[in-house]
Amino acid sequence: WNAFYDKARRFMTANAPNMTLLGEIRKDADSFGKRTKDMVEFRDPTVKYETSRIKSFPRSLLKAVFEAALTQTSADNTVMWGTTFFAIHNRSAVRIALDEENRKHNASTTFKALA
Repeated sequence: WNAFYDKARRFMTANAPNMTLLGEIRKDADSFGKRTKDMVEFRDPTVKYETSRIKSFPRSLLKAVFEAALTQTSADNTVMWGTTFFAIHNRSAVRIALDEENRKHNASTTFKALA
């Protein structure tokens, strides 16, 4: 998770979208999905929710990047961050969601360590 978060955070806060880094994030999301697909679904609603959240977040983040029109391509095929109000607002929302998900992950990891 931490490696995924670090790459996603670097991508979202960069001055310009790094498409190589985005490719690495996509590869990590695929790998993360494969590693978590066999996680046992427990009956406890809290554990079930956390398992589902951990499984789906990398994919939902990538989906948000593409569907929220965060990037645009110039005439010379340079990819850049969108400059419309909509794109800027959505980029901020995706960054906030990423940080919130990391906070939840760290809190659950800390809780498990204390238990």
